[in-house]
Amino acid sequence: MTTLVTGASGFLGSHVARLLVERGDRVRVLLRPTCQTRLLEDLAAERVPGDLRDPASLDKALTGVHTVYHVAADYRLWARDPREIYESNVQGTCNLLEAARRAKVGKFVYTSTVGTVAVPRGAVLPEGDPGVDGVTYQVALSKGPPNAARASSAAPDLVWTIRGASGGGRGGRGTAGGAARYVGSGPGTSPAVTV
Repeated sequence: MTTLVTGASGFLGSHVARLLVERGDRVRVLLRPTCQTRLLEDLAAERVPGDLRDPASLDKALTGVHTVYHVAADYRLWARDPREIYESNVQGTCNLLEAARRAKVGKFVYTSTVGTVAVPRGAVLPEGDPGVDGVTYQVALSKGPPNAARASSAAPDLVWTIRGASGGGRGGRGTAGGAARYVGSGPGTSPAVTV
């Protein structure tokens, strides 16, 4: 069975992909045509072009996939046009969830961030919210878990929302320490996942 990793060109995603390859998984990585692949140069993984904002590319990437690790994010804290961040982090996650459902993926692991903005229990930020204090990235990711939860209620065995640690620096250990090996859980999420 094949495992798809999104965000594998980034810090956390590259570590997740490496650990999966080391454990013997057949790994496929989704890569935007413009992304840097330096962190993947020696990785024995299948590379497929695609973009979370392009549902057709996701259908192709998910062919024959059993497990998805969704680690990709537009990590900018601000953008001149905040819709760019929403389109990747919120709509892109929804696109991937829908494509995974169509492909009958057996397991979908969604990685959130410790940097999300607090939202009152049961509340969802309104669509088009411009951000809190201009921190669009964190607001967008705070909307991801409610979207994942809605998908999960329709397919309870499909989605686990987990709270990851944020890492810094390309290719190094960054501030995440062992986060690439251990992804912790938060309130209302699944138990911790070791990849």
